[in-house]
Amino acid sequence: MPIFTSQAVGSVKGLGFTSSSATYFVGYYNTTAAQALGYPSSISATPSGFVYLASQTGSSTKAATVVGISQSGNLVFQNRYGTNGSINAGGQIDASGNLITAGSFGTASARNAIYKYDVAGTYVNSVGINTPSTNSGNTNCYIDSSGNIHIAGSNGSATQAGIYLKYDSSFTLLNQYNLTLSGSPLILVGIGGDSSGNIYITGYTVISTVYYIFLIKLDSTGAIVWQYKYAFGATATMSYQNLAVDSSGNIYVATNLSTEIILSKFDSSGTEQWSKKSTQSPSITSSSLAIDPSSTYLYVGAYNGAKGITLKYDLSGNLQWARSLSIGTTALNSAFFAVNSFACYTLLTVPVSSVAKSAIGCFPTDGSKTGTYSVSGITFTYAAETVTQSTVTFTRTALGATKSNASFTAAGFSNTAAAATATFTSTIT
Repeated sequence: MPIFTSQAVGSVKGLGFTSSSATYFVGYYNTTAAQALGYPSSISATPSGFVYLASQTGSSTKAATVVGISQSGNLVFQNRYGTNGSINAGGQIDASGNLITAGSFGTASARNAIYKYDVAGTYVNSVGINTPSTNSGNTNCYIDSSGNIHIAGSNGSATQAGIYLKYDSSFTLLNQYNLTLSGSPLILVGIGGDSSGNIYITGYTVISTVYYIFLIKLDSTGAIVWQYKYAFGATATMSYQNLAVDSSGNIYVATNLSTEIILSKFDSSGTEQWSKKSTQSPSITSSSLAIDPSSTYLYVGAYNGAKGITLKYDLSGNLQWARSLSIGTTALNSAFFAVNSFACYTLLTVPVSSVAKSAIGCFPTDGSKTGTYSVSGITFTYAAETVTQSTVTFTRTALGATKSNASFTAAGFSNTAAAATATFTSTIT
């Protein structure tokens, strides 16, 4: 089975699960402007607790970077590839331990792409497609039990249409569909699947100034089984949905409602079972969602400007604990998250002298080991957070999206190796 990973703020990336004994650590990835991890886009963990960080580097050439950190918090490798605008986005680890990332390529105009890196972080393969419009890209991926890769992305058109792509493990394109909503954008964000081969896609749309989240269910052939949109209120602004599916086929969605988080459970027919709103002053924004291998707990990765926050819920949506990782009052560029059966991982992007440096925290899933830690002269704080919960309800109506066959052409590009010489320092917690 694949190991689930990733979702992030803005570009979508971060949660994954593994199982093993644990060493917990806090680390600091100290970079230069040229070699920076730069703009991290996902953090993933293998069954042994090995951690992958994926990102883009550079402000113009945008090489893709993959960093490997051992379970004990030691830097194992750091590799940079390409100068053609390569960007790693949402990722998953396949059954062989390879890292698969959905993203884009192209310096002048973005194009959809997926990348494959082996267990040593070595670039193995990539494939891209030419969409009708510029500034397209893939936001997230899901790997099914047969090793097929399912992609949610955008075709870059003025109407902001979504695309669904299915590749086999050799990157052969099996299915390609446009998903459109007449007169409104259809922003695809999260994707997942169940044990029967069904695929679930979530995202958001705006119809006559009203924001909706949506769910689309596809069967194993790519046919639409059902599709619904869900409204919270005429003035509610919703964005950046993340999705997880449990062993019984229930679907969980984390939605940003302006400055709050709504966590919802839907059954396999798309019927809302419950929705819980989490609120924190001054704000909180979700960036990741995952369910543990035993389908016992949900984890939401969140962000409030100066803190990367992990929230743990039971499957009834009740908050178990909330913890934050921060560096004083330093404002963060972004925060990304991964969770496995024994550890919660937080990846922070920290602006220092106009260079985006990164911090990684690995802490137990029981919420313990709060306190302060010093790495390279920098003080990190891992602390309990106060979050208020309330029950809310969505209104469900038919979505009305149209699925059509696409005929994208393959786009060839290469990713040559480049130097990466940043340093990583950590301390055991």
